[in-house]
Amino acid sequence: MQKKVKPKLGKIREGSKTKTKADSNILTLDEMYNKFMSAKKTEGLASRTIDEYYNNYNYLKEFLGNDMTNENVTTEDFQGYIGYMLHDKGLSPMTVNIRIRNMRAFIRYCHKKEWINEPIHEDFKPIKTPEDTLESFTPEEVKRILDVIDDSTYTGFRNKVIIFVL
Repeated sequence: MQKKVKPKLGKIREGSKTKTKADSNILTLDEMYNKFMSAKKTEGLASRTIDEYYNNYNYLKEFLGNDMTNENVTTEDFQGYIGYMLHDKGLSPMTVNIRIRNMRAFIRYCHKKEWINEPIHEDFKPIKTPEDTLESFTPEEVKRILDVIDDSTYTGFRNKVIIFVL
């Protein structure tokens, strides 16, 4: 029976400076976002989606004013950002929700990677928006539409069939 030999692992030198665990865990918001976007790019998202992620992050940075570290990111920053978009910028709730979803995905990723200790993405959610209601035609309106169509032609007959199917 042969004796198994463990391979020797060489030591890795990191130069004369030694890093402490605390130093290696401090990341800026920009550093975390760059890592997040690298992951998003590998998901095969459309270039327009990637561009929108960057645009939405730039809006957040504009609000924050300066780069932050992972240690001082708070829920209040994002709740303030939501209020800023709604009240100061006057954006529609739909636009605000798009930006919130992007930032929640980013913060969720940071929490999953343990760069941010608190799950602050759970504390700010998309805001309520009024429901869009589509009103259908009344039977009289449908009858008026059908009466206008000349069904003696091919396109008129086709259009009438489409309306009946709908």
